[in-house]
Amino acid sequence: GAKYNELIINGEYWRLLTPIFLHIGLMHLLFNQYALAIFGREIESLFGTARFAAIYLLTGLFGSLASFAFSPAVSAGASGAIFGIIGAMVAFLSRNRKEFGERGREQSRSLLIMIGLNIFLGVTVPGIDNYGHMGGLFSGLILGALLSPTYALQQVQNPPSFKVVEQPPLLATPLVVVLTVGLLIAGTQLAMGIAP
Repeated sequence: GAKYNELIINGEYWRLLTPIFLHIGLMHLLFNQYALAIFGREIESLFGTARFAAIYLLTGLFGSLASFAFSPAVSAGASGAIFGIIGAMVAFLSRNRKEFGERGREQSRSLLIMIGLNIFLGVTVPGIDNYGHMGGLFSGLILGALLSPTYALQQVQNPPSFKVVEQPPLLATPLVVVLTVGLLIAGTQLAMGIAP
């Protein structure tokens, strides 16, 4: 079930999905589960279960697709989807930067430092699939921007006060999913021509 380019080229397209749920070794599994517990819970609480699931699966697929297109190495793991969730968190904080103020800026800086450290590790440590990470991250930034809820203060008359109101995302989740699946299909066809 791992991402294995030759088998994908020969028609086993499901190998773009199954690596999201497989891991190479116990430490790999435990590290990804820890990251998912931290970031996944937060994104699910902010975006809701349906949008979280869509972001997780679609960014995982984009991570696999980027790895397929640019790396001949066999790979597996949820890292692309986890980077997608982190990208969605960065997009959420960016869209709500006014409401979250300095706390949001600090969290964004922490996430960007963590992303930078992981890219550095991916470049310097053999066996890390940086292409999968970057595919997940960039698709997470885009999907996060499209699906992110935003918040606004609304004045209440009786008694005079303010309440926080959630604004809908830029696009409806089903539309984003359909458009993204279309991009994945087109991207897979394109990647078939350039995969190493």
